[in-house]
Amino acid sequence: MDMLCTIFKSEKMNNWFAAILLQATSVVFMIIHFVGLEFNIYIGPQSVIGGANGVATEAGDYITAIVIGNWPTILLFEAPIIIYVLCLAIFKLPSFKRFKGLGYIQILIVTAIFECAAGVPLCNMSPSWELLTSEFNFDTAVKYFDLQTATKLDSVYSIVGNPFKSSYVIEQEPPVLEHPEEYNIMDIDFDRLIDECTDPDIKKIHDYVHSLTPSKKNEYTGIFKGKNLIQLTAESFTPYLLDEDLMPVLYRLVNNGFVFEDYYQPLWNGSTTTGEFQIMTSMLPSNGFYSMLKTAENNMYLTIGNQFLREGYMSIAYHNGTHTYFNRNLTHCNLGYSKYVANGTGMVGLSGDRAWPQSDIEMMEYAIPRFIGHSPFNIYFMTLSGHSKYDSTNFVVNKNIEEVKAWAKEKGYDFTNTVLSYYAANLEYEKAMEYLLECLEEEGILDNTVFVITGDHYPYSLSDDYVIDDTGHVDYFDVETNLINLFGFKPEIGPDYSHNSLVIWTPEMEGENSVVVTDPVYSVDILPTVSNLFGFDYDSRLMVGRDVLAPETEPLVIFSDYSWLTDLGYYDATSKEFTPADQLTTTKEEVGMNRYIDHPGCKVITYPSVENGGFATLDEYIKHINTDVKNKMILSQNIPLDDYYGIIWGKIEKPEANTEPR
Repeated sequence: MDMLCTIFKSEKMNNWFAAILLQATSVVFMIIHFVGLEFNIYIGPQSVIGGANGVATEAGDYITAIVIGNWPTILLFEAPIIIYVLCLAIFKLPSFKRFKGLGYIQILIVTAIFECAAGVPLCNMSPSWELLTSEFNFDTAVKYFDLQTATKLDSVYSIVGNPFKSSYVIEQEPPVLEHPEEYNIMDIDFDRLIDECTDPDIKKIHDYVHSLTPSKKNEYTGIFKGKNLIQLTAESFTPYLLDEDLMPVLYRLVNNGFVFEDYYQPLWNGSTTTGEFQIMTSMLPSNGFYSMLKTAENNMYLTIGNQFLREGYMSIAYHNGTHTYFNRNLTHCNLGYSKYVANGTGMVGLSGDRAWPQSDIEMMEYAIPRFIGHSPFNIYFMTLSGHSKYDSTNFVVNKNIEEVKAWAKEKGYDFTNTVLSYYAANLEYEKAMEYLLECLEEEGILDNTVFVITGDHYPYSLSDDYVIDDTGHVDYFDVETNLINLFGFKPEIGPDYSHNSLVIWTPEMEGENSVVVTDPVYSVDILPTVSNLFGFDYDSRLMVGRDVLAPETEPLVIFSDYSWLTDLGYYDATSKEFTPADQLTTTKEEVGMNRYIDHPGCKVITYPSVENGGFATLDEYIKHINTDVKNKMILSQNIPLDDYYGIIWGKIEKPEANTEPR
């Protein structure tokens, strides 16, 4: 910081520049604090810089209320800049003089040597070393270390990448496929790419991808070919709210078609945008918000939107929130949607700019007439009605709360006010889905339409009560209480929180025609699975997820802190403890729920991990999966940073931002 304040000849300019830097730093830390307060997750500087404008715009009313209501905390953050300016004005402290390169370089070298000598060995002697290096995640680093350490690392990694994640461990030679036409691969000459590559980092990616075994085509390959697709990412959705009487449409969709009994939507640093990134790209958002932002300028050849565009489909994305939120106006057209229509870029008729959150029903009323007569179509919705806060300040909660209270009273449910409000928010989403299905049925195209639906993350802000003390420390009240009240059990590990529902449904797959998948499945598995169902020409080696309907695939769910879940059990990367599958969490029977309908005669798919039987000890198995997890994390980081699809299929011209006037 001191070096940056000495770049100008004018000492006065250096002083003002120092004040600007100090103020900017205060604002960044303030945003990190208040986003953590509101959304119960810490986001790094790169996410703040990229996404804070959207957060502030979209949720401005109640974030403003939080800020106004906690002015002592703001004064604490502003104290350094206030003291600095007063000292300059009153005491006339010495000014920052012109940069003296050699002296500062010497100071930097000494500081670096000291930090490396004192800090690195200490960290390297403990498991914490990996949390700072190869397994770095901003939210985890803040919680296990401190904000300053996490911020320094996040800033450096966002600029130069994380060098600790750059080395793949390749466990096998490239497989020899006797009948390549039986696999989901494309005609990519990796031998030529490797021979001609002059960049050692890119060559590592080639070597790793080439070593992977692609997934096989199967009995479900192409069964949806030519059908329409409607894909939804539902804000803050969790299946624990499903009730057949209150939400019959969502209940029907979750319990029919391809029924995934063990599906997860892990939460990553970046909240909704990282949830969308997993679903749309089949990659892990190892760089937080920056992972999605990079898609705006990269070749995103394999996204479901771009695959449909190449088939000549109408492809449009809709969102009833602000069009610039999380920079979707920059990213979504490049993800394969010829138009991205949101509040502020074409979408009109919503309940006023002051309503928060906007109604999903009103989004459907706007969008449906604009695509329903144009089959074949690929339509994407990012909903908003399920968003916090879950209290009387919520627009859609107020619309539906009395109906929810009457239902809960009739059922004899003892829910907290916050959970009742959460139900009311999601009842708007239920009604939007009911309206959508009715419109498609009236048009006579429901039978030719496939639905793919999941949530972006669990409702981690299920609270309306908190206190901030004079030091800025936040005490939340009733978050865990509300989650227990909603879930029916106490969540303790990642899978407990992230358990969600995945819908892949079309009317012809009702009742006994349903297919139940019992293996663990998660968000990055959606893209390869749907690509196979629609019979697209894609390369399964270039996706981190797997086609869950393909035999001989290894179930694997990866969480942001490098913990993982397979059909054998759950591994906690922080504690280094493995819990066998038969000892994991509460079952739906113990919770007292019946989220899934038993369909006599329906097909049940269970594909045991192919490699499970090949390990002499549990430690060997854990080492194998840990290696696989780190490789997938590295690939997820390298594909966006290096525009790897652009290397395979050619660069693209950066699309213009979608700035259609309202």
